[in-house]
Formats: sequence, structure tokens, C-alpha cells
Amino acid sequence: MLLLPDQVADRWDLFCRDIEGSLPPIVGSNYSIDSLLDACLTGVLQLWLVKNKEGGNSGLLVTTIYRDQASSTRMLLVYAAISYKGGKLDDWKDAYPTLEVFAKSKGCNGIMGYTSNDTIVKYMKYLGCETDYKLVVWRW
Repeated sequence: MLLLPDQVADRWDLFCRDIEGSLPPIVGSNYSIDSLLDACLTGVLQLWLVKNKEGGNSGLLVTTIYRDQASSTRMLLVYAAISYKGGKLDDWKDAYPTLEVFAKSKGCNGIMGYTSNDTIVKYMKYLGCETDYKLVVWRW
């Protein structure tokens, strides 16, 4: 379920620490939590609640549209994924069709994301995702 900007603003205190603890490896140390909120409120980032079959919250996704400038390829980037206690992989699988529709409506060619969790990698491979790539980060 995509959260609208006013819903994000109303619930930001509930989400901000979880998001901050799950930021992707491309985020440096000089970001501010306020800049993340601003990105959510202006549509640069999108927040999605992952629901279980009972209607409870299984997790939270943060996405953004990534555009490769050299090829003009657009992808929906899963910027952060947070699983809440009791969340199940099937809940995440059930969320995929909604993400796909959103991504296609934005002209994206697919969905991509980062993870260091081997279980997630195995599950994504099982679902047919390409999982052969590794992200290498050199910080200074």
C-alpha cells in the first residue's frame, strides 16, 4: 500500500528510525533524517506498507525511481526494506504485483534493490531475479 505524503508526514515518527537503520550502502554519513522526510513528501522517495493477509503490517519498503543517465533506463529501486516481527516472505511476494504496476506506470524497465541478507538473495533468485551482481563500495 503506497502511502500518500500526508500519511507519511502523520506517521513519520513511527517510520524514521526503521528507515534510518536500513539505508542502502550508497548513503553517506552526511545525510539528515529531515532530507529523507523531504524526499518522501516531494515524491523522490515512496513509502509502502507491506500488509499481511490479516491486514496488519509486515514491513515497510522505501523506493525511488533510478534513471541511468547513459542509457536512459529507468528502474524502480528498492531503497530500503524493513521487515516487522512476524512478517512472512509470502507477504512480500504478495506486494510485488503492486510494485510492478507502479514501476511500469513510471516507465521503469524493472525493479532492483540491494541486500546483504543471504536468505533474501536466495528467495529473490527463487522468484526469478538476477542475483549474480555484487555491489562494491569504496568509502573515504
